[in-house]
Amino acid sequence: MDVRRREAENLAAEELAKTERERKVAELLDSTASKLLSAGLDPALALLEQKVREFELGDSKDLADTLALLRRVKAVDARIVQSFKDQEGRTVTVAMRDEKKTMRIMSVTDGRIRGEEVVNRGSYSITRPLELPIDQISTEEMASRVGQGAEELTYRMGFDALKARAYRTAGEYLARTESTLSVILAKK
Repeated sequence: MDVRRREAENLAAEELAKTERERKVAELLDSTASKLLSAGLDPALALLEQKVREFELGDSKDLADTLALLRRVKAVDARIVQSFKDQEGRTVTVAMRDEKKTMRIMSVTDGRIRGEEVVNRGSYSITRPLELPIDQISTEEMASRVGQGAEELTYRMGFDALKARAYRTAGEYLARTESTLSVILAKK
């Protein structure tokens, strides 16, 4: 009788631990989504990495998938920055969210493209200093620099739309992805 009771107690304790673990995973995913919206990618990624180590949750598929996705999204940002760095010294047209700017890229630092804008004034052209934040480039510009169809780019566009409170657009982008985090973000 004692053996059966101990087995039942052990089973109940295991079930309780599993439920507690699932609760921690769900809370961590929710707080990661909130941090993404309030502070951005880097703080959200840092939070998730720290908490996965702290609570020893590295074997959770949802958390592993979310970590991998956020790291890939961060790599998208790095690829976009590198694509502009590769064009330093050249005159290019950059599609921003609200307009196109033609400029000679001088440097790319701290998430900003610095250069000289070429302004045509009738029969002559003038140049003036111009600084563009990379996070303000259009989705089309991002896609041309990263490649169409990448899940991390789709996720990034959905995240940007959420931050801009363009919920319908965000929902369209996030619906194309298959991550648990996308589901949570779509509810926020």
